[in-house]
Amino acid sequence: MPLLTLTLWPALTDPGQQQVIAHELGDHTARLLHKQRSLTAVAIHGAPAAWFIGGEPLQDPGGAAPRSFALEIRITAGTNTAEEKTTWIAAAWDTMRQAVPGVLAEASYVSIVEIPAGDWGYGGLTQAARSSRPAAPSRPEGNHPCLEPGRGQDQWGIAGVSAKALGR
Repeated sequence: MPLLTLTLWPALTDPGQQQVIAHELGDHTARLLHKQRSLTAVAIHGAPAAWFIGGEPLQDPGGAAPRSFALEIRITAGTNTAEEKTTWIAAAWDTMRQAVPGVLAEASYVSIVEIPAGDWGYGGLTQAARSSRPAAPSRPEGNHPCLEPGRGQDQWGIAGVSAKALGR
């Protein structure tokens, strides 16, 4: 975990730009918030039908609309310090400022939503349940007798898996 949701106005349709943004935000999340990159999800949404700032449609006096965004990251409550969150917000804002072409409206937002560990999770387990489980033993490298066929379940709960099936 975490889950990042980015909404852009107008939509950023170039898949290459989307991937650059997702990669940069993932890097910031791993480096600054100490989250596992392999569990970091980034969802990029297109533009809503309209975007208003101060009750007015987003446009400049010349008629060309500046761009805006709302970026939200969901993390487990209490897992980061105020300083880490402040640094992440600044880095995320800077990434968006550089990645989004054109004029960027100042009223573009980066939010951190902290969710209690018992209120969310992945893979069917809440974060609270995940943290209360004992750590799984590390798997051995190479062939191991408990991985041979006909041995029932191995010490990790895998039934009937052979070293050959695992490519070992």
